[in-house]
Amino acid sequence: MSAQLLFTNVKRSMSVWAPLLQRSTSPGWYILGVTPMQTVFRDVVTASLVATGLVMVVLILSAVLCLHLARRLNSPIQAITRIMRTGKADTAEATVETEEFQYILSVFQSMREQNEKLDRMKRETGYAAKQDYLNALLSESFNLSSDQAMEKLHSLNMNYVAQNPLCMCLLKIDNYSDFESKTSQKERWAMRYAIVNIAAEIAEDHVVCETFCSDHDKFVMLVDCHAMESYKDLQERVEAVLRLVQKSIRETLEISLSAAYSTRFTGLEHLPSMYNAMRDSILLKIRYGHGCIIAPHLMDELESDDFRAPSKKESLLIQKVLEGDAEAALGAYADISGPLYQHSYNEIISCQVHLVYTIYSTALEKKPALKADTDFVLQSFLQDIQNAETGDDIDGLMQDFLQRICLKIERLNGETQSGGEVVVQRVVEIVQQQYPDPGLCLSSIAEQLRLSPNYIGYLFKSTRQQSISQYIYELRMEKLDDYMRTTKLSLSAILDKVGLEKNNYFYTKFKKHFGMSLGEYKLQLSADTAEEDSTV
Repeated sequence: MSAQLLFTNVKRSMSVWAPLLQRSTSPGWYILGVTPMQTVFRDVVTASLVATGLVMVVLILSAVLCLHLARRLNSPIQAITRIMRTGKADTAEATVETEEFQYILSVFQSMREQNEKLDRMKRETGYAAKQDYLNALLSESFNLSSDQAMEKLHSLNMNYVAQNPLCMCLLKIDNYSDFESKTSQKERWAMRYAIVNIAAEIAEDHVVCETFCSDHDKFVMLVDCHAMESYKDLQERVEAVLRLVQKSIRETLEISLSAAYSTRFTGLEHLPSMYNAMRDSILLKIRYGHGCIIAPHLMDELESDDFRAPSKKESLLIQKVLEGDAEAALGAYADISGPLYQHSYNEIISCQVHLVYTIYSTALEKKPALKADTDFVLQSFLQDIQNAETGDDIDGLMQDFLQRICLKIERLNGETQSGGEVVVQRVVEIVQQQYPDPGLCLSSIAEQLRLSPNYIGYLFKSTRQQSISQYIYELRMEKLDDYMRTTKLSLSAILDKVGLEKNNYFYTKFKKHFGMSLGEYKLQLSADTAEEDSTV
């Protein structure tokens, strides 16, 4: 009875769980599974403890790793800090912390190099900007308005260039062609930069000025002349500054400079014309030599008319050259060149070139064999005279030209008298043997004899009174006439044997040589043959 009541109570108390219970196969019975609470929560507690332990371990490891990495990164940073303060690297510490330290150090050094490069570029750009603008002012294509020009000059702290009276000085490196051949481009740039710095440093101790490079070998100095009341005062102060600059650069850089300066002028619009005038003035050192200072009044001493060498003196010079008399030729040149240097540079150069061409063309006309040898002498003179800067340079080039021409003429005259006949006879032998060759000509003969074609042609014509080409042609025509009279070969075969070609030019030359056309020649030849047969 009690068991039945117990079961009934349990059944009633579990009525709430009825949907979760599984109905048994017997009517009115339910099967109930019960799990103790202790068993259910035991796995949850274990999992929580394990997870907490793992999190703590991860946190500890992360803290240790972060501390380790922080110490490793902090060491090179401290080393870089010490380098920034002292400027010296701690090699011992750098060896210990190799990877991180070297990487951060390389980054720092790269940043420092970039900063230094940027500072250098700023300095150079500032100098370059001033130099470029000043050079633009010297150009005739400068197109800024006066207000814009003044604004730019004000930003460069050069207001006086537009407002005050100025004197322009132009300095030029002497013998720049030699200087250029002995130095590299970087060395030339550094040398120009040094010249500007030295000139500016010296000049600014005495006058207010701007110094800059205007060309590869030229430098401009714009001097403020508002405190120089007279031309004499300007001349004394400017020439004193220029002499100091020349002396300092000669002693420091071992470079000679020539200089020229202008009179007072005011206004930016006069800068281009004044610069062109200074470039003409500096050429006057052709009279005064290297290292000179050319004052404005020296330009007024030049002869304004064109120079013309006296015809008698020029004829005497050419005559002595053709005779191969170098000493007499140099004396005749000295008589011509004396008054020449009273003229401008361009007039001097043009007269010298004209004189050289006159001597060259006359010598070739009289002695064609000279051409091969004298062409190089002429080219050498024309190339070198472009770099001539003083009268001594030009006289030296002319003397060298005359001596070389006279020497070649003297040798040619000796060879013509002694060995000319031998050479001519050898040419005749070659032509007699090789006339059937269509390629036989002056050049092929000269190649066989290993002599100059001009020389051989000159010898042959002076001896035989005809050119080698005329001699070859006449011999071939003689052989043609002989073959046509003594053989029955066709015209084409005969032409092959004598080295001629059958073309319109041949028929023209044939008629000119024999005085009749080829058809008329054949008729006459047939008539002559018939007459001979009848006589026999």
